Amino acid sequence: MPEPSLLVFGSLDEDPPYARKVLSVVQELNVQDDVIFLDGVPLSSHQDAGGRRRLDEVDLLRLCRASGGAVLFTPNTSDVESVGLGPALAAIAEVPCAVTEYACFEDIYGTRSSCVRVSDAADIPAAAGRLLELMAKNRHGDPTVREALKRDKEQVLASFDPNPWRKLLQEMANEVSGSGSYGEIDGAGDRGPRS
Repeated sequence: MPEPSLLVFGSLDEDPPYARKVLSVVQELNVQDDVIFLDGVPLSSHQDAGGRRRLDEVDLLRLCRASGGAVLFTPNTSDVESVGLGPALAAIAEVPCAVTEYACFEDIYGTRSSCVRVSDAADIPAAAGRLLELMAKNRHGDPTVREALKRDKEQVLASFDPNPWRKLLQEMANEVSGSGSYGEIDGAGDRGPRS
């Protein structure tokens, strides 16, 4: 397998000071050819005006899984109020994941998560080694790693149960239509959220 490439989902315009720091580290480590800044991810895959393919999260995760990749979730602050969907996306795709520490990780993903936790900068080399080992074992079908990834997926599906969202969307649709004639929103119809 070739050396992995790092695809950075976020837009460099989201947090310019953090983006400058990331770009500086990329240059300092001379890994410009190995890091691809996607500058955001579109809602659906398409070819842009310049002829470049732009992949959505689903297709990027398919690529990640097919190539034996992993997901990194690295908020630049530990007091993230978001649940951080990076680990959830990795779990759904059943690929390894590494995360830097943030406040609500265990509340959402549990204490048994197979995610490699990066506690501080000094832990990065060891965490990278653990993640690369998980990636290799997953590529080779290691049953222990595969079972851990399936357990992560079950935890995420339990934490992000789509039924309350379907109910909320149905209530909103009924409210907008005034009579409930907007159409049923369920997992089988076109109007239901994908999970």
